Amino acid sequence: MSEEKTCFMINPEDLKYENTNHLPAVTINEVVKKLSTKLPEFIQMENENKTLKSVGEMRKGNG
Repeated sequence: MSEEKTCFMINPEDLKYENTNHLPAVTINEVVKKLSTKLPEFIQMENENKTLKSVGEMRKGNG
């Protein structure tokens, strides 16, 4: 019997338990969400931009 046929003949409840072992390989872990894909140079530019914006807002308030 081919794999396709045997897969569909297995009890779905049994399949849940059998596939649970593979979940870490097919799901996105929380760690991945926390990883930064930004280059250090970009992060530095973002920080400088925030600083410049806050200085600009302070000057508007004093003007």
